[in-house]
Amino acid sequence: MEADAPGLDGTPYSLLLICDDEAEARGYWDKFTSTGGEVVLPLEVAPWGELYGHVRDPFGVSWAVNGSVNPS
Repeated sequence: MEADAPGLDGTPYSLLLICDDEAEARGYWDKFTSTGGEVVLPLEVAPWGELYGHVRDPFGVSWAVNGSVNPS
């Protein structure tokens, strides 16, 4: 990244939570959103074929959640 590239949501912290399956990703997502997390990008299937969403927790920390989609 360029030195002058903007940070994520102005917070110095951003974490990526990689989940093994859809149930695990949705479980974490539900915990974030039910405890006051602010949805920045909804959890949905991304162009690369996995669930992806971005939430900011009540402490201002940004979390990206990524999980494999269960085959149907």
